[in-house]
Amino acid sequence: MPAAPRMGLWLVRHAQPLVAQDVCYGVTDVAADTTDTVRAATAAAALLPVGACLLTSPLQRCEQLAKTLCALRPDLTYAQDARLVEMNLVAGNNTVGMRFPVLPLISGWLTSAATPLAGSRRSMP
Repeated sequence: MPAAPRMGLWLVRHAQPLVAQDVCYGVTDVAADTTDTVRAATAAAALLPVGACLLTSPLQRCEQLAKTLCALRPDLTYAQDARLVEMNLVAGNNTVGMRFPVLPLISGWLTSAATPLAGSRRSMP
């Protein structure tokens, strides 16, 4: 019996949202910086497997990245999934100075949308 195909999970972060520095934007539906979105999409397009189906939050900054990726790589498709909407911090949305603990593994990656995580091909536990 043939082995089941191996599936992978690729996490691609949207570019910097168009909000003031240190604003906690949470579920606020804001666009991302266009230049940084193209940069992030270009980096991801070089790494994603052929024919991958992308799932994205319906918020515009995430869909903006998915559309840009699919324009660069016509073999990719995407679909919105409302379960991927960012955290709703209620009182924290659109406030300045909110800080949250970040897992050490991804903290460096979060500082640059165009930088692939961990050399881009390392498996995460």
